[in-house]
Amino acid sequence: MSSYGSLYLCIIIFLTALSTAFCTVHASFRSTLRDPERPRIYLDEVDDSMEDVIVEPSIGTTVPRHSGQRNLSILAQLSPRVHITLVGCIVLTTASITIGARGFFVRRWITEGDQLLSAHNYEMAELLYRDALMADPQLHSVHAQLARALLARSRLREAVMEATIASKTDADDITAHVLLGDVLEQLKRKDEAAREYRSAVALNPASSDSHLRYGIALADGGKTTEGLSELRYAVSLSPGNAEANSRLGALLLQTGARRDGITFLQCAVALEPDSVEARERLATGYLQCGMNSAAVVEYRTELKRDPERAESYYYLGQAFYRLNNREGALDAYRSYLRTDNGAFESLPRREQVRMEVNRLLKSRRNSQLKP
Repeated sequence: MSSYGSLYLCIIIFLTALSTAFCTVHASFRSTLRDPERPRIYLDEVDDSMEDVIVEPSIGTTVPRHSGQRNLSILAQLSPRVHITLVGCIVLTTASITIGARGFFVRRWITEGDQLLSAHNYEMAELLYRDALMADPQLHSVHAQLARALLARSRLREAVMEATIASKTDADDITAHVLLGDVLEQLKRKDEAAREYRSAVALNPASSDSHLRYGIALADGGKTTEGLSELRYAVSLSPGNAEANSRLGALLLQTGARRDGITFLQCAVALEPDSVEARERLATGYLQCGMNSAAVVEYRTELKRDPERAESYYYLGQAFYRLNNREGALDAYRSYLRTDNGAFESLPRREQVRMEVNRLLKSRRNSQLKP
């Protein structure tokens, strides 16, 4: 039911309870007025000078002229059964309004959170998803969306908790298992990630995306043969999947099947010409096969689309160096030093590149000094 449907249902319940209460009070009051054994003193019989009215059970209830006191006397004439009915209607109405309002706002928070997630506003999306979960913690789909927002912000430990809740709440949800596998992959927990992808494959063997992720996880875990099998099956299920073709081609190159690897990599680039990852893998494949000129073309095309890919500058420098293009290699190595983030694992390569740059500069000076 939509958020507006919940609100309309709440209004219908409220009006039904209100009409029930009115009908009950009206019927009871009419029966009370018609009771011949209960004498009353009516307004016309009350002296205008009376300020206080004494009510005696044996005589009946005196109804004063003042409107506030008149209402009190009317309520006093109602039976306990009517009082209980009124209280029940009030409680029912309050509960229906509360439940309906909660459902309305929860669905609104989820809808706005999904819109913000699509707009890459992950921080605000996270806040709205958390508000929705505070109102209803059993919404497994919201746990999954919250995990996506946290994963996009690299808050991996929180993301794995939310993704785990989503996958356990609905064990048959393929996307929840794939999402948990993606988070575990980021945490370098390869075996656990492979297990989640295997669960997704078991739930839907016809899913190319699940076979793709499972194959990547197996290959990263050192199970190359099993990974190749899964990637081939992913491509057979979806020949137009550029990522599957690219991953299969890269893995085939690692196993020495260069011709097949290059073929799948070229197919991936043809399917998605704007994919920098596919072009990087193809360029690296050309470099591994000694096709240095083709590698230079692909690396340059890739770096035009994303000029901050430091590793590609490094391999572009190597391609230029193999082509005996010292100036091209020098420019590529300088760009690598400019764009590299200085992470600890890249320190050996940075030192190597600095030494190579100094050597190329020295070679340039010596060549300029020659007559």
